[in-house]
Amino acid sequence: MVNKGLSEMNFWKIFFLSLIFLLFFQLIGQEKISVEIITQRALNLMENLSQGNFEEATGYFDETMKKAVSPEFLKKAWESLQLQFGPFQGIRGSRFETLAGYEVIFIFCQFEKQMLDARVVFNKAGEIAGLNFVPHLEVKESLPPAYANPDLFEEKEVVIRSGDWALPGTLTIPRNGGPFAALVLVHGSGPNDRDETVGPNKPFRDIAWGLASRGVAVLRYEKRTKVYGEKIREDRKIRVSFTVNDETVEDALSAVKLLRSMEKIDPDRIFVLGHSLGGMMIPRIASRDERIAGFIIMAGLTRPIEEAILDQT
Repeated sequence: MVNKGLSEMNFWKIFFLSLIFLLFFQLIGQEKISVEIITQRALNLMENLSQGNFEEATGYFDETMKKAVSPEFLKKAWESLQLQFGPFQGIRGSRFETLAGYEVIFIFCQFEKQMLDARVVFNKAGEIAGLNFVPHLEVKESLPPAYANPDLFEEKEVVIRSGDWALPGTLTIPRNGGPFAALVLVHGSGPNDRDETVGPNKPFRDIAWGLASRGVAVLRYEKRTKVYGEKIREDRKIRVSFTVNDETVEDALSAVKLLRSMEKIDPDRIFVLGHSLGGMMIPRIASRDERIAGFIIMAGLTRPIEEAILDQT
C-alpha cells in the first residue's frame, strides 16, 4: 500500500526535487539564519498548508520558488497528498540536517494512512528554496548485514585523485590470498558519501562488506559534490563549467586507475557498478576505458530521461 501511494506521488516528488536541484547553481552570500528561526518558518509553512492558507504559505519562499510554485499549485499538491494518504492529522516532530551546504528541516507530518516528512530546504538568507514530501525516516543505528563476515576482510583508507580534486575513500579487501577481482562503486545523484547513506541504510558499505567476505575487493569513495559542494557553488569559474563528467565520470575512472596500481588487485578483473545516475553514466565510463572487465547498472536509466519522466507522471 505504501509503495502504491509513493508511486502515485512521483509527479510531485520530481517537481519539488527539481526545484531543489536548481539551488545547486545559485550564488548565496547572505549571513546564516539560526536553526531555531528556520525551524519555526518550516512549522509555520506546514501550519498554513494544513489550514488552507496557501497565500501565506509562500511568504518565506525565495524568488525561484515564488515563480515556480503558486498558491494555486500548492493547494492542488496539498489536496493530492491527502487524497493519497488520508486527511492530515498533525505534526509529530522535526529534525535538522545540512545537505551540500544547505540547511534542511524535516517536519514529521502524520496523515491518516502514513507519516511523511516535509523536507523544507533553506538558503543562507533563511528563505525557503525547496520543498518536497518523502516517507518518514526513523534514524536508527546502521547494523552490518548478516551476510558479511568482518573476520574475512579488512578496510584501508585511500585517496582518489582526479587532477586537483582529492576524494577520501575506502578499500575493502579480503585478508588472505590475491590478487583479487575488484569492483568500483559509483554513486547516484546528489552529494552522497562513500556508503550512499540514506537514514539508517548504507547500501554501498553493505555491498562492499558482502563481496569482500566472498573474495572480491571493493573501492568506494566520497562523491566530489559531497566533499567540495561549497567550493563548487561559490567558485563561479568552476560552477559554470561543472558537468556530469566532473561530478561522476572522471572520479570513477580515477578509482579504476588507482585499483590497477595496487599489488593485490588483478588489473584484468576490475569491474564498475553504477547506481542510478552512476548507472546512466556507465556507457560513458566504458567508452573512456576499454580495459575495464565489465559493468553493472543498478537502478539506472537505460533510455532517455525525458521518456522516464513522462512515464512517471
